[in-house]
Amino acid sequence: SALVSEVYSASFSSLSGLARGTSSSSGSSRKRSIMTLKSVKAAPLSAAAKATIINTIADNALASFVVIQVAIAVSRLLKRYSKRPDLNARMPGFRVQMGFGLHVGWAIEGAIGSEYKIDASYLSPNVNLASRLEAATKQYAVSLLLSRDFVDCLSSAVRAKVRQIDCVTVKGSNQPLGLFCYDLDLEAAKVQVMQLAAQHRRDSNDSDRADAGLLSVSVRNNLAGIPDAASAARSSVVVTPGQAALAAADEEGAGVDEAELLLSQEYEDDWLDNPVVASSWGLTWQYKEDFNAAFQMYLSGDWQAARRGFEACVLSRTSASGHLVEDGPSRTLLEVMAARSYTAPPGWNGVRELTEK
Repeated sequence: SALVSEVYSASFSSLSGLARGTSSSSGSSRKRSIMTLKSVKAAPLSAAAKATIINTIADNALASFVVIQVAIAVSRLLKRYSKRPDLNARMPGFRVQMGFGLHVGWAIEGAIGSEYKIDASYLSPNVNLASRLEAATKQYAVSLLLSRDFVDCLSSAVRAKVRQIDCVTVKGSNQPLGLFCYDLDLEAAKVQVMQLAAQHRRDSNDSDRADAGLLSVSVRNNLAGIPDAASAARSSVVVTPGQAALAAADEEGAGVDEAELLLSQEYEDDWLDNPVVASSWGLTWQYKEDFNAAFQMYLSGDWQAARRGFEACVLSRTSASGHLVEDGPSRTLLEVMAARSYTAPPGWNGVRELTEK
């Protein structure tokens, strides 16, 4: 079939096992938005309407990866997997962690290969850039790294919660690229997931009691003597795939897997209606302002002032529960400046080469 070119949102992710800085094998995945930005721009709509739709697509894309990060953090299945003796023998303290790079741009998609093997793939420098963003999440110690092009698509309310952490050029391009991150507070998000799970259990108990109330006294007495009668009765009810996953978790005896519960939720606007996403931002406005001030000093070439600012930021960040959080971007930029004795190179224009792929 003919190859087609269209604008789409590209994201790359890596799945790695981390233990004392050691990572296991990693893979990548690509995910395209159902509604492409090209189709929005070609629609017979006002500029304001197009901007709103593009904002919504980008906001939802970022929210989906926030939810994935939280689901990984609360997943009982992954916790059990992380305790496997063979994994911990090779990498003590093994844990699952994912990083995502989000970028937007054109690409060619289609079936590529031969009569022996054909794969659906995407070809574009934008796809390569998304891959490099994903790889750079390790360098900056962040889980979500965004390009300026992607950030420009966000609504003003969501854009206010991302921060620029560097300006770089990547291999094969001299075009400056602004790097941004969305900072997650997984502890705060976990609290909301636990509350969601507690509400789910209350609703399930209320539903069971309501179902029992519909039965006659004689039927209830007969069911009382049948083992697993409640489970048998529930098995005759038609449920959605998401509900089935939750029920399967219940049948394992461990209760609802919070990750499955989180992923089964649907909201009109995650940033407004989803309490997990709404509570996930890991910064305060004051911290963001302090970091931005140090970052501007870094860009302008006043690295001594930037050093003082980043040193204040690197260990002054706290989670919602009050725990200290080492700031990866501050630490990375301090290391960049330290390599040059905290003196900007001659002709510094605020852009450096991202040497690590």
